[in-house]
Amino acid sequence: MIEIHVQRMSPEVGGLILGRGLGVPPLSWVDRPNGSAGSILSNLSDSQLFAPHLIRDPDMAVLVRGLLYLWAGLTEEALNLLEGIECKEKLYLAALCRRQAGDGPGAKEYFQHMEGHEIFEKMVQAVKSTVSPSSEKLVKRILDMVLMIGEWEPYVFIDVVEAGRAGKLEADGVKTVCQLQHAEFKYLFAECYMNATGVDVTQAVEEEKVDVARVRELRKSREAARRRSMQESQDAAVGGGKSGGGTSEEKVDQALNAAGKGSGGGAGTGGVGGGCGGLKVACPKCGRVASLGPEARGKKHQCDGCGASFLVPGGSGGTSGTSGRADRIHVSCPKCGTAQSFGLSARGKMVSCGKCRASFVVGGEKVEA
Repeated sequence: MIEIHVQRMSPEVGGLILGRGLGVPPLSWVDRPNGSAGSILSNLSDSQLFAPHLIRDPDMAVLVRGLLYLWAGLTEEALNLLEGIECKEKLYLAALCRRQAGDGPGAKEYFQHMEGHEIFEKMVQAVKSTVSPSSEKLVKRILDMVLMIGEWEPYVFIDVVEAGRAGKLEADGVKTVCQLQHAEFKYLFAECYMNATGVDVTQAVEEEKVDVARVRELRKSREAARRRSMQESQDAAVGGGKSGGGTSEEKVDQALNAAGKGSGGGAGTGGVGGGCGGLKVACPKCGRVASLGPEARGKKHQCDGCGASFLVPGGSGGTSGTSGRADRIHVSCPKCGTAQSFGLSARGKMVSCGKCRASFVVGGEKVEA
C-alpha cells in the first residue's frame, strides 16, 4: 500500500504528521484530539506551514491544512475551512470528517455528491492486499463488494467502521479496518499535497531514513524563535518605544530565518506607501503603481494598466496612523479586497489573507514612501 515520507514534506507539515506517530492510527481519531497540533495550525500562515515549498494551488493548500486537522482528531476545525472550495477533494475530506465524527449518514451524503474519485481505484488494490478471505463476516463484506463490482464501496466501509465503533468487530477485524482507513487518508493527503506544492510525498528519498528527532528539533527551535521575538516586542512596548533592530514583524522574520526558516517569493501584489497625504498604490494584479490623493482611501480604484479593480487600504482619508508609516506595507487581498498591513520584511514573501486565507505575495515591486 501507499507510504508517505515526512522528509519530502515541509518541516512544519512533517512535524504535525509525526505528532500522531508513524504507525497505523486507531479506529477513532476524535476520541483523543491533539489540541497542540490545532494550536500550531491556527497560528501558521500557509507560507509558514509549507515553507520552503511554494504554494501552487491555494485551495489545495487549504485542504492539506484540513487533512492535518483531521489527522489531529479535530474534525470541526477541518470542516470550517472548506467554505468556498469547489472540488471533489473537498467533498472527500468532508466525508472523512463526518465518518470520523460518527456521522455515517452525513458521510454517505458527501460521497453521493462526489460521484466517485480516482482514489477509489487505488483502494481496490488496498482491499485486496489487506482483507483476507477468512476475515470475519462484516469485514469480508468489503472484499466481497470489491470482487463483485470491481470498485471501492465507501458506503459499505462506513457501515463496517460504525460496526467497529459499536464493538461488533473482533480485534483482527478492527485492525484491518484501521489499515484501510489509514491508507485512504494517505492517498488523499498525498494527492492534495502534490496539487498544492508539486511535491510527491510518496517518493522515498534514496538512502535516507526518516530523521524524526531532526524534524522535531527544528520545530522546537522555530517555536522558541517565535517566543523570543514576541517577548522582545512586549518588552519594547513596556519600555515606551521601539527598540533598535526593526519592527516586531522584522524580528519575527529574522528569528525564524535564524532557525532555518525558508520563505517563498514571486511577482508582486499591491503595496501602498505615501507621505504628506499622498498615496502610491501598486495594483495587486499587474504591479503598476498609481499616485492617488488621500480621498481614495477605502475606495475602489481601477488600474490604468490592466483594468483590474481593487480596494485602496485605509478609510479615514487622513495621513495619521499606520497608513502613512514608512515601516509598513499596506496591501489589499487580491481575492476578497480586505486591507491588511505587514512589516517591510514581508515584501516579496508569500502571506495569507486574515479573512479569506488566500495566499499571495506582498509587494514584489518597490513602492516609495
